[in-house]
Amino acid sequence: LHGITSHASAYLTDLKRNAAQWDTRGRYRARHLVFLGEYGHAYSGPANDSGQRRKMAEANPELETDWRSKPEALAEMGAISLQGAGHAFAFPNFWISGNQVIMGYPRGPHKTECWFFTLLDKNLSEDRRQAAIHKAKHTFGPAGLW
Repeated sequence: LHGITSHASAYLTDLKRNAAQWDTRGRYRARHLVFLGEYGHAYSGPANDSGQRRKMAEANPELETDWRSKPEALAEMGAISLQGAGHAFAFPNFWISGNQVIMGYPRGPHKTECWFFTLLDKNLSEDRRQAAIHKAKHTFGPAGLW
């Protein structure tokens, strides 16, 4: 729910190119996963079925998600590792989103400064690497709308 309301202007800038990815119909009724862990850690985000995972992989080829079906991931998280598509949050100020990690630094009672770090597979082809860098800069980066 947060994404399609808080980031509505960002969705609108790219509708023509990625219309299927930004289609918000049904998202308010979509299944959502929330896991509360120890010490304030949490995970929250939409649940993805195999069709949604395929759409996301096509729209974001730089994100490698095959790790989700590896035996060690399934042993640690169970089948839920195949369904999650949200954000892991390590209390008090660190979260993981796709191929980025974010540190939030308090800068006053109503301000937080966020530092984003993008992680890329060193074996990406040059085209995919450049696409990932472009996306990082134009999503949560200095030229981003998110």
